[in-house]
Amino acid sequence: MHARLICATAVALLVALAGCARLVGDAAPPPSPGATTLRPGENLASADARAVVIGRIQRVEPGTPGPRGSPTVALYRVEDGQWLGALALDADGRFYWLLPRGTYLIARYDDRPSHAVSPRAAFQAASDGTVVYTGTLRLEVDPRTDTVQAEVRDDFDQAGALLEARNRGLGRPIVNRLMVRDGRFDPALARPALVEALRAEGLPVLVPAP
Repeated sequence: MHARLICATAVALLVALAGCARLVGDAAPPPSPGATTLRPGENLASADARAVVIGRIQRVEPGTPGPRGSPTVALYRVEDGQWLGALALDADGRFYWLLPRGTYLIARYDDRPSHAVSPRAAFQAASDGTVVYTGTLRLEVDPRTDTVQAEVRDDFDQAGALLEARNRGLGRPIVNRLMVRDGRFDPALARPALVEALRAEGLPVLVPAP
């Protein structure tokens, strides 16, 4: 199926973010080693340098009750160009990921065949012993006009309380680092242009690569 381009009006809590979201029909990248989901009740060994990254992705579309099936996400790590595919979300869209250090694009959100969305959002995972809260990315799809409105919401207090109940005694402080959206955050973009776009939005690529 050919990709369909959908222009998005991205609105954050305090800053309007312009860009385009894309519906994609090609196959998602396969699972990648080193990126997993933090299981309920799981505690991490002190030697585990991976970052805990939490947040939520919601797709809202008129006439549909919510995600169809089990939503997954594919990430693209900018430092080394590696795809990390098939990362799971909970039924309500929340995620609790364990990721190696790096700068990541949320390149694909997939909850139904041939209608995956490329949110073009970015965040960073640092190996500093923290839990990174990235916000709630809400994708409102209007099939009548072929548009997507994307909003990054800050539900930090609620997310922290849910994590404490889910993984009591995790022992890592939570920091609020909301993801950023920009139409230039595309893995297909030439690397120098992508790195410059991330830097311009306050996300300098981490060096050295993980």
